[in-house]
Amino acid sequence: MHELDLSRSTGCNENPVALLLKVLDEGAYEEFIVITKKTILPLGLTKIIASRRGYTVEVLREAGDEIKLKFKKSTYTPPSNL
Repeated sequence: MHELDLSRSTGCNENPVALLLKVLDEGAYEEFIVITKKTILPLGLTKIIASRRGYTVEVLREAGDEIKLKFKKSTYTPPSNL
């Protein structure tokens, strides 16, 4: 399974939110893992972003600020006007 480490925020070109959006919008993976920090990608925001792009998010592990998430393409497609 593809794994994406977004636990560092290094600059505009590698912005974790932008990288996650790119992966979600490309839709290349049915399922993938993201490792990040809650301060970089808050869980609530991450779930909203994912659901609007047709993915569900499952928390696999939380350890302090670090969080490991599993993204999976949903069978439900949200309306495009949301």
